[in-house]
Amino acid sequence: MHNLVWLVVLVAITYGVYCAERRGRRMVAVHVVLAAAILDGVLFPKGGGSNGIFLPVAKQSWIVLLPPALLAARWLAGQGRRFVMSPALAGLAAFLGWTLAETVAGFLGGHPSHYVLLESKPVVTLGLTAVLVAGTSAEELTARSGIRALAWAAAPFALLVVGATEAKFVTSQSFGLFHGVETGTMGSDVATLFATIGVLALAVALASPRGQRAVILPGLVLIAAPAFTGQRASLLAVAAAIVLVLLAALFGAGRVLRVTGREAGAVVLAVGLLLGGTAIASAASGGISLSGSRITQSFTSQGKQDSASSRINQWQVASKLAVQEPVTGHGLGTTYHYVELVKDAPDNYVESDLTHDIFLDELLRGGLVAVLLLVVAFGSAIACGFAAYRRSSGPLLAALAGAAAAGLVGLLVRGSVESIFEKERLCPLMGLLFGLVHVAWTTHRHRLAVPSRGGLAVATPREELVAVSNGIGRV
Repeated sequence: MHNLVWLVVLVAITYGVYCAERRGRRMVAVHVVLAAAILDGVLFPKGGGSNGIFLPVAKQSWIVLLPPALLAARWLAGQGRRFVMSPALAGLAAFLGWTLAETVAGFLGGHPSHYVLLESKPVVTLGLTAVLVAGTSAEELTARSGIRALAWAAAPFALLVVGATEAKFVTSQSFGLFHGVETGTMGSDVATLFATIGVLALAVALASPRGQRAVILPGLVLIAAPAFTGQRASLLAVAAAIVLVLLAALFGAGRVLRVTGREAGAVVLAVGLLLGGTAIASAASGGISLSGSRITQSFTSQGKQDSASSRINQWQVASKLAVQEPVTGHGLGTTYHYVELVKDAPDNYVESDLTHDIFLDELLRGGLVAVLLLVVAFGSAIACGFAAYRRSSGPLLAALAGAAAAGLVGLLVRGSVESIFEKERLCPLMGLLFGLVHVAWTTHRHRLAVPSRGGLAVATPREELVAVSNGIGRV
């Protein structure tokens, strides 16, 4: 019965998006996908796969049905049109196409079907989310109802989770359709979601005219989220993205991102208040200890040291298995056994299909071909994003392109110490970033093709955005 109710909810959501698409509001579908990922991460912070917002059926979550359902709504509404490929999406399509081939190899190889299905989900959750975003006009993405609205909507949830985390308020209950809710902690996946959206919002704020930069406030709130996880991978990801955005603001061509002295002071004040609030909360719960802070513990605690040792064991075993099929890999669902180390505890032999390194994951499953396609997919998207940042005619779109590229770099950094393609909340985020890069790149390419008078393009930036949304890159 519970599954039937969720199916009705999914149909209702799809119909609502269909109505919005009929009115030309393609950003609604993007908001719905990201909202589902955020809500799932807030309510069920543990683990990397959805286990609540859409009840698992045969150990597989229905959240995977959301992107294709919304894409179908777009086509039924008559908004699906011809599509112009960018290098970013071409590389992604090649990588996901090889993932499908690995899926077939996994089934034919007799690998556990649960693992095969779990590892094949990025084809849908990542690929189709990228297509949804790619079919959204640049004008919608940069409007107040675009990325800025997403940041304003996400920030209150981040504050609630941070408050619950600091107050040590934990609940494990059921609320209507949501069974087994486990709120009270900031999960690493939702923290990465918050922080990456915050980076996008920060870039948009710094590219906006003075007096229109209020979105910097939710951006800072969202960027702070990983500090409350105690998980080093999410901290490294957001740190890499922020460093790139700040470098672009300081040394970027054309200085698309600009920060005033007053805004710099506001950022410093916000950080000080954040640290001060954390210190007060720590003191109230037993005293302040620098060595006991979440950030410090995420790198130095005994648990993290045990985790590092266990991962070294994983990499050694998985590497030996990968070299047995170095070119095409063993297929999805490949498992192996390794020793998981815990101090003062006997050795524990664990079966796993993950290596906590996306490059080793792909080498094990799809061989050197998969690793090469992964590098091409992310490399082409990052290159397109920074190219659009340097050359785009509109500062807001340029800022989004650069921030999206920085976000992809951050996810690569996280992926180098943790498997991320199996995380159903991070795949829609990756799809958002790939789609943003695509829109920015195709907008710039269309600008070069605008008819000119006397060798000079005569279209205004707004006319170019409208031309793109009505002409090319439609899905």
